Amino acid sequence: VGPRYLHSTGQLHKGGTPEGVFLVAIEKPSLSIGISGRDFDFTTLLEAQAEGDAAVLAETGQPVWVVWADSPEDSEKLRTALSGKG
Repeated sequence: VGPRYLHSTGQLHKGGTPEGVFLVAIEKPSLSIGISGRDFDFTTLLEAQAEGDAAVLAETGQPVWVVWADSPEDSEKLRTALSGKG
């Protein structure tokens, strides 16, 4: 759904009963944009947020899978495969 997805629903999933299986799909951005005054860029920030969400789920005993896509085409292939329409 996007960065910070678990931030918005985090208390339920991170601290609740283990009732789901979570898939964290991360598409590596093709463009890297720096953050003024920081020694990291938005790509690093996005990846850290996604990896952090996955780590917290795993630490609380939630089943979690992390999938990396190297391109928009790979992301689309993943979406198609998960939808059962491909």
